[in-house]
Amino acid sequence: MVNRSQKIWVSCGPVAGFLALAAFSANYGWPLTDLLPAYCGLMLAFAAGFVGHTKALRTFMIWREENPGKPDDEGPGVPWILQMAFTLPVFLGGAIWYMNNS
Repeated sequence: MVNRSQKIWVSCGPVAGFLALAAFSANYGWPLTDLLPAYCGLMLAFAAGFVGHTKALRTFMIWREENPGKPDDEGPGVPWILQMAFTLPVFLGGAIWYMNNS
């Protein structure tokens, strides 16, 4: 991330995800410990989805800082989206498989 506000915004993601997981657990009565593999799978999938794309991500975030009102599809390409499209199902599928077999 290229500026302080972007760093703060991105660092709130894991906390917001955990709070959403805790709310889901409380609402549906599932034990939080049974849902933690899905949370871990999601966090690992996001990390693996960005591996090797730091330069492209930095270019995109600089463009985004310079063009705050424009839609994202007008900016530079986002090559990590394809990698993210593969890592999310793989990691979440593994987590769900683990949750069903443990």
